[in-house]
Amino acid sequence: MNLANWATRFRIKRPLSRKLRIAPEALVDGMAPPALGRFAADPDLDPLAGAVDFLLATYGGDAARAQRALARLDIDPAALSRLMAENELRKLTVACFRRALAQGRLDSARAALLLDFAERFDPAFARLSPPPAPEASPDVLAFDYAKRSSAKLRIVLLCGTRGVTRSHDLGDRIASAFNTEEAACTMLPGEADASEIGPNDLVLVDEGTMFRKDFGRQQAHLDKIRNVAKRMGRLIPDPWGKGFREQLERGADRYDFHWAMAPTLRQATAIPPEKFCLIPFPTGFGALFDEAAAVAPTPDLGFCGTIEDYNVHRYFWMLAALAGDTDLTIDLTSQQPDGLGVAESLKIYLARLLSTGACLSLTMRSTGDRILVGRTFDVLRGGRLLVQEYTPDARYYLRPGEDFVEVRDAGELPEVGERARTGAYEPIRAQGAATFARAYSDQAVIRHLATWV
Repeated sequence: MNLANWATRFRIKRPLSRKLRIAPEALVDGMAPPALGRFAADPDLDPLAGAVDFLLATYGGDAARAQRALARLDIDPAALSRLMAENELRKLTVACFRRALAQGRLDSARAALLLDFAERFDPAFARLSPPPAPEASPDVLAFDYAKRSSAKLRIVLLCGTRGVTRSHDLGDRIASAFNTEEAACTMLPGEADASEIGPNDLVLVDEGTMFRKDFGRQQAHLDKIRNVAKRMGRLIPDPWGKGFREQLERGADRYDFHWAMAPTLRQATAIPPEKFCLIPFPTGFGALFDEAAAVAPTPDLGFCGTIEDYNVHRYFWMLAALAGDTDLTIDLTSQQPDGLGVAESLKIYLARLLSTGACLSLTMRSTGDRILVGRTFDVLRGGRLLVQEYTPDARYYLRPGEDFVEVRDAGELPEVGERARTGAYEPIRAQGAATFARAYSDQAVIRHLATWV
């Protein structure tokens, strides 16, 4: 039987994807079914067989066999690189990493082998190289804040999906932050009929929650919403990805402003710069943040987050940290539904995120874009030290070396971790928390948003 054909048809338990159906437990747990031995029988025949042989050897603790597999694969690295670019094999390698990490079976030797494999054969690894030296930091943005008025600001948030309890917590966070003495917020599904929108000062729209596969219907729906909105703003939660800027500019004239956390968007689109509202999204759920922040953290440097296709570079950072014996606490989360309500799920996440005194935030996406993520402000709201991978947008809100610690590659983490544990960054931690409380708290965001209406 041709090994390549057999490999792509191979089935073990639950499939990882439509194409490659090898479960990570078969490679990681040391109890591989006998059929997997056929991958190693003649691994020179096929790059997939060679890659599986490498993973079996690495997680089995056979470093010599893993090195031989690397040498064979390196004879024709382009063949395996093409396979990695299709993303199925990459999914398997990351899934194995997650499983081994959860089981405490990833020592520095295994991590070094996996990092060597990624460096040789994964096209995504090249994007991990340190960014060019940044220019001088821009001036930190200054925001106008409206004085408290006698009447509440009435906001309608079109940011949900019918029938889904929690697809994303952005809408729930905004609604939580805005339901205060200064504002009242009603959250409706994105596809809610215009007749469901009551009296309002502002309607905020997340276009990603309405008729995503029917552009004509979406635009007609937005026109109806525009007719009942005193002011209408667009939420831009994810400013990256294929075709993003074209989608952003489509129908842009309909909105009074576009609310994003990415100041660099002003130079990258045809939308007039004055139509961007750039203050960060509110964190919301203040009581949950206060509760988590009150728990004394360990003095360590930690990473808490998920590794998915769109942020796979985090995998390389984790491998580099483990291979270099960096004392980094790694807590991988999942984006699978947990069956919990938003508040309960967020409470668990914050306890995990804020369990260390210093929190690493990684910014790169698979496209190479370095974006500002909500975790940046979650860490500051929680009173922890922010250790942030370089992204230009962060420098419009915070000063590196004053409000947060900026890192450019994984090689900097050992020193940063050691200094964090000794308390050397305490002035930066305190200043970051103070800057957030002054300029980006929920109350500050509401008072700035009021200036747009």
